[in-house]
Amino acid sequence: MNFRPQQAQFDGLESVIRAAQVRAELDIRERFNHAQCESYIERLFLAALYAATAYRPHINGPTRVLPTALGTTGPEAGSPTDGLYIALQVQYGPRRADFVVWAHDGKKWKPLVVECDGHDFHERTKEQAAKDRDFDRYVQRGGATIFRFTGHQIVNKPDSCAYEVLRWADQQIVAGPHG
Repeated sequence: MNFRPQQAQFDGLESVIRAAQVRAELDIRERFNHAQCESYIERLFLAALYAATAYRPHINGPTRVLPTALGTTGPEAGSPTDGLYIALQVQYGPRRADFVVWAHDGKKWKPLVVECDGHDFHERTKEQAAKDRDFDRYVQRGGATIFRFTGHQIVNKPDSCAYEVLRWADQQIVAGPHG
């Protein structure tokens, strides 16, 4: 029989939650303050994606970032298929992509190219916009999906951007090879 007053039980729970939040924040800062990203918005997006998979798995269904899956290349033959692989600054055809995320559909790895479009390098001139559209078509012709997030979207709602990617991954995993 538990004789602790109900408020004391909640105080103890709050203490555990605060400690977990501190550990999560330290983990994210340690992993992503010096990630191989080229900009603040890329680091913020990557941290949001990691946090969404590592600390809220009940929201995201089957998706998780595999422990060894953060780097500059994608999954290799024999890699575990029960999560995501995330590669940073990947040469993808004619140019470098900010991120490529892979999800396995039960038969093969499916890539998602993610571009974090800061105002300084995207959509500022007609030439920049045209280069982005050319790259989008290149990615799509190769059978991959591409998501573009503006710097404004990432800064103001990084979790929403991360969840867009996780929804895509969950659809690949749930649909399977015939979906």
